[in-house]
Amino acid sequence: MCTQCVVDAQFYLIKPDGSLAEHDELLPGWALFQAKKPGGEMNAGDWGLVRVNDPEFVWRVDPVVDPLEGFSEDEQESMFEDPEIAASIDTFVNTQDAFAAELMESVELITSAHALIESANKVGYTTESGSFEWWLCHRLGVWIRDHAPLSHTDPRLGGPH
Repeated sequence: MCTQCVVDAQFYLIKPDGSLAEHDELLPGWALFQAKKPGGEMNAGDWGLVRVNDPEFVWRVDPVVDPLEGFSEDEQESMFEDPEIAASIDTFVNTQDAFAAELMESVELITSAHALIESANKVGYTTESGSFEWWLCHRLGVWIRDHAPLSHTDPRLGGPH
């Protein structure tokens, strides 16, 4: 049985308007899910990126949105003067670092990493974007923030998943 079934995968695909996003909107060829129960190599709450049946990347850290996105460099500099904002930025950086470490630990095949980066290139990642892991954590964080989960058994997914 595939990992998605064993862990009761919840795919983040429901848009704010209630319609379904296509898997390829996040990263072409990949789908993001969260395990709702333990199974195989995954624990409840773990995240996975999958192309077919079993995830090729698994991690525990919840992806987060960069609190500095959208602000100019001058605005960002002044944000560090507020202790509360500075603390949230520190939390973000620590989360990003933990995500990057877990993502890299989950890489079993270099071909999977290459395919993931190629997909990211199609939706805006460039070397000028900075660290790939940081870019991906932010992109996944935005996606999770903006989409609700849908069970892998939901008939709207159009077949066995």
